Amino acid sequence: MKLSQLDMGRNITAFDPSAFDKLQAAIAAPASGSASSSTGQSGGQGSTTGSGSTTGSSGTSSGAVTPSVDSGAGTTHPGTGATEGSGQNGSSATGSAAAKTVTITWRWGETIALGKSEFDPTHGDKLDFGWFQAGNFTIEEKSGSVEIGIPTNQQRYVLQGVTLTQLSLDNIIAKDASAVLAWRTALGGKAVEPEAGSSTTTTPGQTTPGANAETGAGAHTGSDGGTGANTGSGTNAGSNTGAGAGTGSGAHTGTEGGAGSANAGTGGSTGGGAQAGTDNGAGANSGAGTNAGSGASGNGSSSNGGAYAKEWSADTVYHGGDRVAMHGKVYVAGWWTQNDDPSKSSNVVWKYAGLLDTTPVLASAPEDLAATAIKSNAVVLVWDKAEVNGYGNVSAYKIYEGNTLLATTTGTCLKLTDLSAGSTHSFTVSAVDEAGESLHSNAVSVTLPTGDAHVGGHEQYFSPYIDMSLSSSQDLVKVAKDAHISNFTLAFVMTGGAHSDAVQWGGLGGNIGAGVDTHWNGVTIKSQVDAIHALGGEVTISFGGAVGTEAAVQIASEMGGSTITQAAVDKLAAAYESVITRYDVHKLDFDIEGAAMQNHTANVLRAQAIAQLQAKYTDVEFAYTLPVLTTGLTQDGIDILKVSKANGMRIDVVSIMAMDYYQGIEDMGQGAIDATLKTLSQVRSVGLDAKIGIIPMIGVNDTTAGTGGKEIFTVEDAYQLMAFADGNPDVSHISMWSIGRDHPGTGLSPSASGLADLQHYEFSKIFSAI
Repeated sequence: MKLSQLDMGRNITAFDPSAFDKLQAAIAAPASGSASSSTGQSGGQGSTTGSGSTTGSSGTSSGAVTPSVDSGAGTTHPGTGATEGSGQNGSSATGSAAAKTVTITWRWGETIALGKSEFDPTHGDKLDFGWFQAGNFTIEEKSGSVEIGIPTNQQRYVLQGVTLTQLSLDNIIAKDASAVLAWRTALGGKAVEPEAGSSTTTTPGQTTPGANAETGAGAHTGSDGGTGANTGSGTNAGSNTGAGAGTGSGAHTGTEGGAGSANAGTGGSTGGGAQAGTDNGAGANSGAGTNAGSGASGNGSSSNGGAYAKEWSADTVYHGGDRVAMHGKVYVAGWWTQNDDPSKSSNVVWKYAGLLDTTPVLASAPEDLAATAIKSNAVVLVWDKAEVNGYGNVSAYKIYEGNTLLATTTGTCLKLTDLSAGSTHSFTVSAVDEAGESLHSNAVSVTLPTGDAHVGGHEQYFSPYIDMSLSSSQDLVKVAKDAHISNFTLAFVMTGGAHSDAVQWGGLGGNIGAGVDTHWNGVTIKSQVDAIHALGGEVTISFGGAVGTEAAVQIASEMGGSTITQAAVDKLAAAYESVITRYDVHKLDFDIEGAAMQNHTANVLRAQAIAQLQAKYTDVEFAYTLPVLTTGLTQDGIDILKVSKANGMRIDVVSIMAMDYYQGIEDMGQGAIDATLKTLSQVRSVGLDAKIGIIPMIGVNDTTAGTGGKEIFTVEDAYQLMAFADGNPDVSHISMWSIGRDHPGTGLSPSASGLADLQHYEFSKIFSAI
């Protein structure tokens, strides 16, 4: 029996994934890959002397690393003195363009529609089910489209315009035999065999387990095989040699025959192996190993079935297909899981995937290098953390101008000073880990201004939130001087309880309209606001917040119904106006979150009261602050904008709370950028020309491991956000929650960031450059 006659679904059962992977690699049809460039050697007319001869088959195609192929296929007979054959160069087949692979993952409650541009079986595109088992998914065809359901996750994938008759097992990747069998059954047993001479490549960096070339009887070339001359007693010289050459570890190309024999190459991805040398007379080029497995040492499976993954953490949420390492072994998750120890024998979520490969791998080049805080003599460079797709840890970054090394740092940002005004520079960055120095990043070119006027063409500002209920907020002037800032957003004004028209500062009580706003130290907030104005700063007053009741909600509850009267509008407008007149401010912010977002009556009432005030106070800016995901505003937030516009309110700014996503976002800087761009699109679709304000929660966010993974906004994230926002005409300002947290510390706290190595007011220094 030949390997090509075996079937994974019907003939193989394996409980160890490494055994399953090895068998699957040996049996599976070669994946469609990119075109290779080497020319396969064939012994088109090769022959052996003696009592019998073999006719060489045509050469394997360029790069065709085809396991389990008898490249020669003829019956061999003992020779009496090998004569070198007249093998000719075989023609190379050109591979098709690289096919796409769609990974099937656990995505709760989602319907993922894949159009032909995302998945087209006629182009060789594939669906990768990883370790999904047959019981995890369903397959059916509805209205001319295949639907893959994941019932326990209330999830489905829709292959738009793709029918079951257009699919074959060649479009399916699955590590679990039951999943393969499920697809075979759904497709009516249809399978596509590889075409002779088809061109294949392995994924760069991954090694393909050697198929040992199925050498057949007497397949060993004699000593000095590859020259053909004087091959001893003619022991079947040249018979069936070279097949499977260069497929990485254990390929045993041209067993015992010339250079490249046994374990030729470690990458197995390029060059097409040993140029096959099939039946070329007395074994010329048998297993020569030319270009065999050139490329990186590989981050995928290795000769011992090894792989790489990050260490398992009890706090991290994992999804189906995620890999982790523990005690030198790698495990793959079958479905959503958290705090399930992979090493426990009773654990059914995790499956063993191989030994941990600890061969150091070069880091990728740092991405998204950008320049920000550009001054006449200085610039701040910021970039994304470099990824190590295998074993290794980035220990440093090197900053270059051209080929000149300027500096080395451990962070992902660096301020370059002592530059010349008006000068032009081009910078790149590389990453350093155990394997050495990575490729350089994209280059960023910067021309410094001759003066320090604001770059970007419109006025932007930094106005951090300050919680006025805290004792540390009793001296705004001191905070302003220590942090070197001049603007503040004071939080929060809310209802006075039974006296709904009497608004007050949360945690302090009093009645702002009656002039009662005394802090615990006897100093009035009015006096503090006046002092900031005297310094040339500007104060924004924020209503609402996550705790307490905003005045519109209180008055709406007193109305006893959904019918809004003019008296109610006037009452609310008077409450808001008392803040404008008391503090002589020109910016009001309305922080609407939680249950208040769904209070339609309050939302209408608020919009009408503000519209009434806007007719009187034309120089006052009105803003909403709303929660977001990285995908933008929630539907509740969009509805507030629509209701406000419909009731005559002019919305000048929509500020987003770029925080607390509860999604385990690791790159919080990019998360804030994504949220801004999505929100901007939503605001424009509502028909508003409002600018966007961005409010990250610095340091450790409110999220915890039990609610989606820790989310931490770092100094590097701040620089990344600045690179996006500074000079952006759609961004009005940057704020943050809060300046009281802009201090070093550990854990979640209202008076510290949770970042132990932070400098005092470090975030303020970064954002104030806008």
